[in-house]
Amino acid sequence: MKYRLRYLKLAQSDLQEIADFNRRFSEKYQTEILSKIEQACSGLKDSPENLPDYRLAPSFKRLIVNDYLVFFKVDGTTHVVSIYRILHAKRDTLTLLKDDI
Repeated sequence: MKYRLRYLKLAQSDLQEIADFNRRFSEKYQTEILSKIEQACSGLKDSPENLPDYRLAPSFKRLIVNDYLVFFKVDGTTHVVSIYRILHAKRDTLTLLKDDI
């Protein structure tokens, strides 16, 4: 059964921040990276439970897309993938996730 995606507000803000940041360098790259992130997230509809838990915050699963990390939780009962954050890999992810752990 396919899962539904739900982007939480912080994840939506993260996407806007990624767009704004990358637009400063190249609109082409901005479009490419956002497209890659959205395609990768869309792929979570099929089998999100197969991705590994994030070892620093095991309540989350993690998807790597280029230099970005997508943190999400899977609800097998409702078949919903909740995307919490989309962060650059060099950021302090554990601190940014601490309120949702």
